[in-house]
Order: sequence, then structure tokens, then C-alpha cells
Amino acid sequence: KVLAEQFGIEEYEFVEEGPRLKLSELMKDKGAIWEEIVKENQLTQTKLEDVAEWWFADLSLGGSGFTDSMN
Repeated sequence: KVLAEQFGIEEYEFVEEGPRLKLSELMKDKGAIWEEIVKENQLTQTKLEDVAEWWFADLSLGGSGFTDSMN
């Protein structure tokens, strides 16, 4: 709620049910966008698939629990 107010955006409730976001699916067609970002920001020429292993992110973040840094 605090962040929503800070940034002037609508507050959304966390919903546990439903399909989980898969980065491997989300990122599979973003290569051209990454190429634009690299060019515009004069970054080292890399392909998006060399930046990260999206399946690993799915595995790490898509478990039955949620990553939490609070004790």
C-alpha cells in the first residue's frame, strides 16, 4: 500500500492461486528488444539468451514457497 501511494499507482492484492509467470516464456521473443537496448546504451554486444538462463530463474523462483528476505 505504501509503495502504491508513493508511486501513485493502484494497489493490488497478492493472489497465490493461478498460473505462475514463467520467465522462460516471457523472455523467449524479446531478443530484438534486447538488441535495441544494447545498441542505444553502447553495451557489449550480447544475445539475450547469453544474459541469463531463464529456465533457472523459473526453477529458482517458481517453487512452492516464496522467496522472502524477512526474518
